Amino acid sequence: MGDDGDLRAQIAALTAAVQALTSARAEAPPWAGTVGALLELYAASWPRDATWRVSRRAMLAPAARYFADRPAHALTRQDWTYFRDKVRAEMKTARKAKPEATTLNMEMVYWRHAHRWAIEEGLLRENPLERIRPIPAKKHRQTEPSTADIEALRPLLDAEGWAYVMLGQRRGLRASEARKLEWRNVDLDGGRVRFVAAKSRKWTDVSIPSDVVEALREIRPDVPGRYVFQSPRRPGQPVNATTLWRKFREAADVAGLVAADGDRQVVFHDTRHGFTSQMARRLPLKTAMRLSRHESLNSASRYIHVNEDDLERAHEVLETPVRKPAVRSRNVGHERRDNSVSDG
Repeated sequence: MGDDGDLRAQIAALTAAVQALTSARAEAPPWAGTVGALLELYAASWPRDATWRVSRRAMLAPAARYFADRPAHALTRQDWTYFRDKVRAEMKTARKAKPEATTLNMEMVYWRHAHRWAIEEGLLRENPLERIRPIPAKKHRQTEPSTADIEALRPLLDAEGWAYVMLGQRRGLRASEARKLEWRNVDLDGGRVRFVAAKSRKWTDVSIPSDVVEALREIRPDVPGRYVFQSPRRPGQPVNATTLWRKFREAADVAGLVAADGDRQVVFHDTRHGFTSQMARRLPLKTAMRLSRHESLNSASRYIHVNEDDLERAHEVLETPVRKPAVRSRNVGHERRDNSVSDG
């Protein structure tokens, strides 16, 4: 009985301490820091060697600029929803286009994480972003440039633009991965390139086919600079993303490339769709995923498309009769053994 009494006393003391701490937090004045100050404190808690620091801060910056000097604790769910749907949705990106639903949703996710961190640190009491529903995202892109489409771009692009397209169509590099490729990480003799993956932010080493090697050889200067696609105006810096994007778009318009239903126009990222779909047709699915650097089937399925040729081949397979394997008699082995014994 004595042990039970001590245990009950300890539980009661612990409960009282928790209640006292909760009431003290409730009575304490709210943190008066602004949204911008919250971002700075939250960013200071990130690992210094994290490769995603720059991109994460960029995703959080629009809200910090908009709310400016407003106290973080005073913002409500309606404030954040209005910012996302009425303000942020109308802002133009670097490419002079409105941000997509996936971008807006991701920014809210990052700010939700920031508020959770602030609550754990005792800076805030509530998280107004917890119950904000994401914007329904549009369907995934369905445009897959064919080999003929890509060949139609060749006479319309200079050597640099052609090498850029080949890295996407023949090896599945994203626009930022190709744009920031450095000559020191390009092995033309060994047929390999090394770059920082845009999603995982990890160094990635991949092989490149011979036609990509030849395209890169054509633009390699005798004394190469740092980047494969060097900015003509800023020495030592990669070419501006909008420059390459516009170069591809203008060539695609002149060549008459048509986007799939639901997609407004053909964009460079569609070359990654083309690469993944072609590899999925020629190779086992897991092998194709390794080449396209997709870690899950869910993400890879967005890039694998089925066209009319695929359906025709599938119908041919259905029309092919299935041959049943020959049934081997169970007595064959016994007969052979009997014969071997009799022959002996």
